[in-house]
Amino acid sequence: VSELDNSLYDDFEGYLYIYSYSFFNSKATVNETLTFSHSGSNYYSETFNAATSDPSGYAVLYLVPMNSNYTASNSPRVFFRIINNPPEITKESSTFDYGSFDSTESDDGSYVYSATQGDTFDFAVDVEDTVAYEDDNSNMRVFVNLFIYVTAGEETIIGIIPNTFEVAELNYLLSSDKYEGTFTIPNTMQYSTIAGIKSVSTATDFDTSTNTGYLGVLQITVYDSEGGFDEFAIILIISEKPIDFSFLIIIVLVVIGIIGFAGMFVYFVIRKKRPKITQYQPRYQDYYYERPYEKPEEAYLTPGPLSHLEQFYCPFCGQFIAQPKKFCPKCGESLTFKEQNE
Repeated sequence: VSELDNSLYDDFEGYLYIYSYSFFNSKATVNETLTFSHSGSNYYSETFNAATSDPSGYAVLYLVPMNSNYTASNSPRVFFRIINNPPEITKESSTFDYGSFDSTESDDGSYVYSATQGDTFDFAVDVEDTVAYEDDNSNMRVFVNLFIYVTAGEETIIGIIPNTFEVAELNYLLSSDKYEGTFTIPNTMQYSTIAGIKSVSTATDFDTSTNTGYLGVLQITVYDSEGGFDEFAIILIISEKPIDFSFLIIIVLVVIGIIGFAGMFVYFVIRKKRPKITQYQPRYQDYYYERPYEKPEEAYLTPGPLSHLEQFYCPFCGQFIAQPKKFCPKCGESLTFKEQNE
């Protein structure tokens, strides 16, 4: 309803637009042209019925009354908000590794759970809109974020905003009618400092006796299609990831294998370059003493008085020698005899 200075104006137009106050709003901005008609006295009115497809957010209305060649270009604006009915996390049926969301709270506050860097948590989050005419359960988005909070006593809790957010989005499963997925605790998170961006360990140092130190907080947030949201927090004390000695053992074995391979390669290269040396194996007598090494073949050729013999037997061991030689090939005794003078 708009009140003008008289009741003689013709119908005139007004403009209404609605834009969201959340970037999670997936509904289109409204831009409507409204026609205002005389409704009595100096009042002009028009009715706008917001549809369920229209977004919640900030609404702006302004009029453009006209009379002959006159237009009110500086028509006053009217601002108001269209409230969204936010979604809701059903804590009793929403679960993670330690049980239902409802079991993480007591009358005294929230329980604190232990976690280790690299741990993966499984989530199944049950959500619904607080009114039936806005969003179906499947028409929402659910996120899990990790934040580090510093505590200074029971009444002072300060969140540290990271430079890069560690976040996982859960997926809607029709079979369970829930949003399911996982979130893994990172080893480090990045923060902006006066010295630049630094990676800081997520392992929190917390003193349970004084309730001071650092805590990890898993923040589960659900957004509906208009940007309304609901949140739930799970508190963690995060420990440093233990050293994986199996990985170190693998590295040591690989290094040993490389050194062994290199050593064998060098050995065979050096051996290939060395001259070959022919070794002679000793022959042994049939008795208890060792036979001498064989001599070259020409050393066994017997010149002189025995060279004319066709057959010869060693006088020492009786070995048959087809061709007379200087030494017996069996016992090694000399077969060269001096001629005796008659």
